[in-house]
Amino acid sequence: MPHSLPSTNPAPLIDLATLPEEQEIDMNMTPFQRIIGCNRTLGISYKGGHSMADQMEQNLTALEFFKDWSNYLLVTTVAALGWSSTHYTPSFLKLACIWCFAASIIFGIITLSLIPLVAEQLQQDTKSIYNVKASFHPFWRWGKCGVYLKAVCFPQHVLFLAGIILYVLGI
Repeated sequence: MPHSLPSTNPAPLIDLATLPEEQEIDMNMTPFQRIIGCNRTLGISYKGGHSMADQMEQNLTALEFFKDWSNYLLVTTVAALGWSSTHYTPSFLKLACIWCFAASIIFGIITLSLIPLVAEQLQQDTKSIYNVKASFHPFWRWGKCGVYLKAVCFPQHVLFLAGIILYVLGI
């Protein structure tokens, strides 16, 4: 039985069995990858000469790499907090170091929680994952907030570096 991709627009479904051999779609790919492959063969494009599907794929790949980096940084920060607090000698620099790591962890958790929201709100014409405003309701029912990814990842990075510097100075 030939496989067809569901379409959200009024265009007819694409029968993958009728694609030329050099454009054959691997059925082991995710549905999104199959859609991207079909969009490339259809030649949907926007200004700049790249297809919209290529831009969306780039943004999702960037978001995946960003998620991995944020996750590694969060794990490293938790380890650094554990190390600096167990080797604690009372001083202002060590206390400031511990607080920097703790604040970096909080911003890291917020950063990781925004990633799915950014992925949901990506548009075909989005140039960068940092230009997407992640909208959410902070207390389930009251109000609506919007935060850019860089507004929480930047403090995460700065506080981590400050914690490292304060730890070294406090030795």
